[in-house]
Amino acid sequence: MYDRTSLAGLGSDVRIVSTTWFRHDDHTSVEQFVCSLPLAYAIFDAEDRYTGPTRYEMSTLFRVFVLKELHGWEYETALVDYLENRPVLCEQLGFETIPDQSTLWRSWHERFSADLRETVETGSLNA
Repeated sequence: MYDRTSLAGLGSDVRIVSTTWFRHDDHTSVEQFVCSLPLAYAIFDAEDRYTGPTRYEMSTLFRVFVLKELHGWEYETALVDYLENRPVLCEQLGFETIPDQSTLWRSWHERFSADLRETVETGSLNA
């Protein structure tokens, strides 16, 4: 068992869930996988480099960046375009408004710690 702040545990969970998820015949949707990641236990406080109020929850951003990695998009623009065409996915993710490209860029490069970015990247490799 990992503690709730363990990035090793979180990365392991993403890899284990993805391996199991995509072996099941009915589980072909990357979007449903991302929405089903077990993140309720995760505490991102130590990895969140912003202080003060923010519009988007870390768990939601984590899911979105896993989605970006799974699709292999290099830039946030492709992610924004994708989200703009999927209102049901945005609702499932909990977005009231879709973050713009600059917000996602800042979240990835300035809000997420380097270790959390690595967890997203390596956790998404097995999916």
